[in-house]
Amino acid sequence: MRVSMLLMTVAAAALTGSAAKATSVTVNFPAAGDSWCGTFGGVGTCGTLSGYSGKMRAENDFVTSASGDTYPIPAHFVATGVSGTLNISSTSAYTVIDFFYPGSPYQLTLNDYVGAGPVPFSFTFSTPTPLYPDSPFTVLLGNNIPQTNPISGNWIQIGTGSFTFTGSVPEPSTWAMMLAGFAGLGFAGYRASRKSAAIAA
Repeated sequence: MRVSMLLMTVAAAALTGSAAKATSVTVNFPAAGDSWCGTFGGVGTCGTLSGYSGKMRAENDFVTSASGDTYPIPAHFVATGVSGTLNISSTSAYTVIDFFYPGSPYQLTLNDYVGAGPVPFSFTFSTPTPLYPDSPFTVLLGNNIPQTNPISGNWIQIGTGSFTFTGSVPEPSTWAMMLAGFAGLGFAGYRASRKSAAIAA
């Protein structure tokens, strides 16, 4: 019993007080070949990214990772925040863009933004978020583009972006401690069952 209690304590300590190495990861998204869908002139259309997406007007028009996209994210990486730039071309004076990662969305509001160029952003995640090499990423319109231009209409186009995630990766020693703790728990349980069987006999 003393042995199993000690091993439980070791395993719990490994889980709750794990040492982690701070690191950052840069992901290029959107990138050439990613998918987009937009609404222009009342007609929905989709394509693949090449420079900028097609003209987007309606809420939930989007740009998303292409099927099979992978990113240089290390194993067991947990993100706590992100910063970067997103290239945008817009004729709109007010636009809301939602960034979707695995987890909750984060919003970037463009007040009085008209033109084309890189727009900086920065978010701190409400909860630490695990990311994986094949994690999907999506940028979508959070509102309908106000239509104040009666001739050609207002719209926005999403171009390439760069996302730098900050976070941490557990140290190898932490994983070794966890594995040792769980192995010890299994061995202690095995011994206890053998002892119980011997007493019963």
